Amino acid sequence: MSKCKICNKDLYEKISFDNIFKSNYTVHTNCVKNLIINNDREAFPFDEKLIYYDYLFFELNPSFNIDYLEFEYMHILLERNMLNKDWSIIILYEKGLFDRFNFSDKQILFSLSHLAVLIISIQYFRMETVFNENN
Repeated sequence: MSKCKICNKDLYEKISFDNIFKSNYTVHTNCVKNLIINNDREAFPFDEKLIYYDYLFFELNPSFNIDYLEFEYMHILLERNMLNKDWSIIILYEKGLFDRFNFSDKQILFSLSHLAVLIISIQYFRMETVFNENN
């Protein structure tokens, strides 16, 4: 039984002309249609630097396969940010990984940048909690 790479449900639970003749059918058409890509970038100050935060999806179903979405869609974030010269450090934010840094470690990391810092992630996270001094 084949499963959708996004929602992990059976690909052929509903057979239609949309899916029956596809030879490389790996995701439900509705799963792809329901992914709303964010085009905005947030900015906020941290210490003496400006931090830009760019994410691809505001809200994702918790059951979605984040690894597949990163593999399939992360190029969109990279392409729209790669040629910009407004920052000197780009950080890929993953929940839990960057949170392990304490506040002073983040200050040291960002002090190494002579320009702004860009943080990218596949889905939206509240950056206020990530950069909370009590963390």
